Amino acid sequence: MRVRARRRAAVLAVAAFLGVPSAVNAEPGATLWVARYNGPGDFLDVANDVAASTDGATVFVTGLSDGRSGSGRYKLFWADYATVAYDSRSGSVRWVQRYDGPARGWDNANSIAVSPDGQQVFVTGGSRGSETGRDYATIAYDAASGARLWVSRYDDPSHRLDSARSVVVTPDGSRVIVSGWSEKGPEGGARNLYATIAYDAATGQELWVNRTDLSGGRNYLWASVVLPDGGAAIVTGWGAANGSRARAQTVAYDSVTGSILWSVRAKGIAAGYAVAVNATGGAVFVSGPASDGFGTIAYDPTSGAELWRATLDGVEYGEAYGVTTSPDGSWVYVTGNAVWRKGTSCPKDDYTTAAYDAQTGEQRWVARYNGPGRGFDWSQAVATSSDGSVVYITGESAGLSSVFGCEGGEPGTGQDYATVAYDASTGQQLWVERYNSAKHGQYDSAHALAVGPEGTVYVTGESHGGGYRDYATIAYSVT
Repeated sequence: MRVRARRRAAVLAVAAFLGVPSAVNAEPGATLWVARYNGPGDFLDVANDVAASTDGATVFVTGLSDGRSGSGRYKLFWADYATVAYDSRSGSVRWVQRYDGPARGWDNANSIAVSPDGQQVFVTGGSRGSETGRDYATIAYDAASGARLWVSRYDDPSHRLDSARSVVVTPDGSRVIVSGWSEKGPEGGARNLYATIAYDAATGQELWVNRTDLSGGRNYLWASVVLPDGGAAIVTGWGAANGSRARAQTVAYDSVTGSILWSVRAKGIAAGYAVAVNATGGAVFVSGPASDGFGTIAYDPTSGAELWRATLDGVEYGEAYGVTTSPDGSWVYVTGNAVWRKGTSCPKDDYTTAAYDAQTGEQRWVARYNGPGRGFDWSQAVATSSDGSVVYITGESAGLSSVFGCEGGEPGTGQDYATVAYDASTGQQLWVERYNSAKHGQYDSAHALAVGPEGTVYVTGESHGGGYRDYATIAYSVT
């Protein structure tokens, strides 16, 4: 490993001297840069999502960040949205924008998206309102300068808890669609509803709102996607009536009118934590936890008819947190964590990634990653290279045997970022990169992953440092 590290250092030094992008000159998996962000509160900073610009020049990260100094338990209620733009080549900061809601309370950005033309960046999440409880707050920024273009807030009719989980942009760039969950209002019935809102991308004007109750009890939305033709937005999550088991539930909305095109509650899969659509728009894929391992369902995007479903054999329990497709739409890749009944000496979660035929659901391969601590390893996100040859996953992985792992692990690193690259056609592991903050033995967890158009892999999350936790964003070479 020392020889490899010296080789990387030499390659990066030559690249810097020649003035060419280091991603072109570094070996696969080489760390190009690490950027950390510690907010003005010097305490809790957690990055939740990352996106690359359409030209590959900038990387955008968003999450929550302490906005005020102080001490004591009330410090935890002073978080702001914090969105940071980095130069994708060097990791230097281009701009930082913070948003403190009207109540100056707890504001947490959960999701980020870039407009198709690369001119705007949209973030959404939950924000404390003045006499409105917790609201959706969606913000548009100029991608180049970080200037705030508009802010739109949504408060449910009963002024209670509303939390936006996902933001997507239609392919023509005209509409921003925000989805999450919202406590019930005068409509009664459910305790929580799906709430999906469309905004004019240029002005932030609200175009439509649809509040949907599928379970008659609790409804929690987690993820969304827009079909390639822009005609529908697909959202997924879970719902449970009082006293009943949770089920994954998925809804398709007309992106222009907000009317429901179809809705379905799945049996055997407890939640939809992730959703993807293939490039042709021929199928929508939903993944989440299942009783016999994490499950994946393919739906017809026009009718909601189930095309196929798949689970994993040999798994005691599993939760899928990420799903994506190959660029040509022929493969589906699902990742998460699973406890395997056999084949491991340590009965704790491993990263587990499965590949399926997108048309039939036939399993092509399954790959597992058990970190050096031989303990809890949770994969959170998945993406493919632009040519479809490599699958990347990231999350957190145990490196400290006495706390998080099993006997025989390597002590001293705690939970670390772990990013793994697999051959997309065979599942063969190509490389693994781990990131441990300077505060060894502490907690580092990658939450999101993006691949830039030039091929660089970006991961972000939370990492020990500063007063407590910082954003830590890393760029890896893939060439």
